[in-house]
Amino acid sequence: MFLLTLSLAALALGCRTVEEPEPGPTNTAPAFTGTPLYREVCSSCGATFTVYEVVQVANRDRFQIRLRIENTGQRGRQDFSAISSVAYGLDPTLTETFRTSFEREQRRGTAMQFLMGLRPPFHTFSHFLDARGSPSTPPDLKVGESWQGWLVYNGPLSPDTRALVLHIQSIETDAPGGMRADYGWISFAPGLPFIPFAPR
Repeated sequence: MFLLTLSLAALALGCRTVEEPEPGPTNTAPAFTGTPLYREVCSSCGATFTVYEVVQVANRDRFQIRLRIENTGQRGRQDFSAISSVAYGLDPTLTETFRTSFEREQRRGTAMQFLMGLRPPFHTFSHFLDARGSPSTPPDLKVGESWQGWLVYNGPLSPDTRALVLHIQSIETDAPGGMRADYGWISFAPGLPFIPFAPR
């Protein structure tokens, strides 16, 4: 959905816990494969967002979201260097409440306000890692380009977290006349207002 909130379910069985950043650096960057947790083709954003995994880093009080961003061209260049982002955690009760109320609130244009009214715990964005797990500069994508890597957020996820809503703001894009504009994105895909974690 146009505006960026990405919901991700975190569960002891569904979210891996590691002692060090995951994955570790290698000589080559592997392509992200496997069944994604969430995928949204957002034509109003000019991008497709695909989330593959959430990893809890136990000894660093943080977690990482593995994803791929593809610039599909509707908004021109996509620059993530000035973003701010928050990930909201949903426990089982909040997950079900938001799931059952989302379509109604979305039709009213108040889905985000409704989510805030639930007062979910939130985690602030820290930095980017590339696909190897090494520090990365923010994505700056021309039309047709893609980026795969990790978004790192502060604070451990609560053990009862079952979903996350990720909100990314201030993604800069091209605008008519050579000006720059920005937008936000929220993972409110039709039928899936958050990204659930697959139990393992």
